[in-house]
Amino acid sequence: MLADTFASVSGDVFMVNYFYDFFYAKYFDLYIGAGVGVDKWESVSRATISGSKDVKDDGTSFIGGLYLGMSFNIPMKYIVTSLDMGVDYYYERHFKTNNFVPKVGLRFGF
Repeated sequence: MLADTFASVSGDVFMVNYFYDFFYAKYFDLYIGAGVGVDKWESVSRATISGSKDVKDDGTSFIGGLYLGMSFNIPMKYIVTSLDMGVDYYYERHFKTNNFVPKVGLRFGF
């Protein structure tokens, strides 16, 4: 074998998000949202050719997100619980990535 290759990227992201329900009914909402944050990342790559070493890099980068979806509301006495379904878009500055992510989740309102 002439070469063995390996690469990995890991990150910890902190984001602040805002959601706005632009159509509201008792049991159903349509919403949009946005978020901004920072990504503390680390990458490791290796191309093993007769004793080469790992190449490591790390740093902090901007990350932004846009959200579009719908919520199915389950009203309770003090908390509104919603089942969210939608699509999220994320842009990460350092790696210049554009990601579209389908989403299913829970949202709580007080």
